[in-house]
Amino acid sequence: MSENPFADLVLAHNRAPIGRERLASPTFTARGANPLCGDDLTLDGRIEGNIVCELGYAIDASALTLASTSLMVSLCQGRELGAVRTLCGAMLRYLSGAGAAPLAELAVFDSVLGYRNRLKTLTLPWATLLRALDGQLQTSTDFELTGGSN
Repeated sequence: MSENPFADLVLAHNRAPIGRERLASPTFTARGANPLCGDDLTLDGRIEGNIVCELGYAIDASALTLASTSLMVSLCQGRELGAVRTLCGAMLRYLSGAGAAPLAELAVFDSVLGYRNRLKTLTLPWATLLRALDGQLQTSTDFELTGGSN
């Protein structure tokens, strides 16, 4: 492991992204976009009862967005809906500077909290999943970090 845990995380998730394939029978499909960088995410999810059983995605995005998406899938898949909503909301607050990292392993993002463009990139998958769970099947990082509507 190098001296830079953030770089290590990004490289690991880009070499072997978790969930990077569309689901055959999703219960929802949501689109997320980061207009500034041109990142585009199509997120599929399968919910059974109260559990986010499976997440998959197609993505045309930066290495940071891919790593954040892969990490989100690994942390959210198999959890109860309430826990996923709580984690996504806490992650969005953390990335906006309004809270601490919701899990110790997410504190690696501390090194980029001062870079707004990177924050939008990291926010995209978390915002897309949270909004999808609330029935909003399209979101944008412009909405998430500025408080505007889309």
